[in-house]
Amino acid sequence: MRSKSFFLLPLFALILSIGFFACSKDDDAPAPPKPNPDPRDTIGPLVGTWKYTISTHDVDAVTPEIKDSVEKAIGELGGPVGSSYQFFADSTYNYKPLAESDSIVKGTYVLKDSIIIFDGKVDSPITYTLVADTIINAFQDVKAMIAEQLQLEEADITVATKTDVYNLLPKENNE
Repeated sequence: MRSKSFFLLPLFALILSIGFFACSKDDDAPAPPKPNPDPRDTIGPLVGTWKYTISTHDVDAVTPEIKDSVEKAIGELGGPVGSSYQFFADSTYNYKPLAESDSIVKGTYVLKDSIIIFDGKVDSPITYTLVADTIINAFQDVKAMIAEQLQLEEADITVATKTDVYNLLPKENNE
């Protein structure tokens, strides 16, 4: 009997202390405001400058030889090296195709369900997706283009996609 009460007494004390902590008065206090909120918290996750970092591809074909040819062809396409997007809070953007170029493409954008729609074109051949707070993937199905380039039947290529990755620059580079 004594050993039973020896184990029950600490258990009872633990349950009682949890009950007192749960009823604390500080639960009703409002959270203090953030001193310097990130503008993206209130005006959108895209606001800032996004720079191209790398291209990846996904390939599958009916034979290993065709797969190798398709991978090589996609690799030769390269990526938009030096390109960047700058998104503004007023739903406008600037696209700079090359870092050294003075050429800038301007337009409007909408972010809908993590998909970025440029200039109202919902049927763009490239799908831009916000996959994380600091990553945008530009996904493109290149199967038909590569099949034509390599003079293959499109059915010989099961999958041929290319993804260009853009990363959000840190705030100090984001002006």
